[in-house]
Amino acid sequence: MTAAEEVSEAISAYDVALKDGDLAIVDSWFLDSGLASRFGVDEVAYGAAAIAASRRESRAAPVARGERVDGRRELIVLGDDVVVATLEHRQRGENSRRRRTQVWWRIEPGVWRIAHAHLSIER
Repeated sequence: MTAAEEVSEAISAYDVALKDGDLAIVDSWFLDSGLASRFGVDEVAYGAAAIAASRRESRAAPVARGERVDGRRELIVLGDDVVVATLEHRQRGENSRRRRTQVWWRIEPGVWRIAHAHLSIER
């Protein structure tokens, strides 16, 4: 399986956990390190613990299953162990587009984690 295929599967699993509100699984997809970072719409978190804590605040909470309409997904393979994903989606009933960028890092064969994530909303 190629790096792009592995990361595509990882993104799908991450998104299921996100839509289901399974924060333990969502957290597990992030690099368990102080080096991980996540820039959300209204928050900035450095380190796995801070990322997990920000998810528990209402402004960073996952959306319920079925509310998100997925759009474009692009994967840029930067080497054997790094893939940058750009993803777009909309919330059902809203016109604003949400954009995500994720930097996925292979920490061992077959094991990918998000080292950095960024979310923005087109207003």
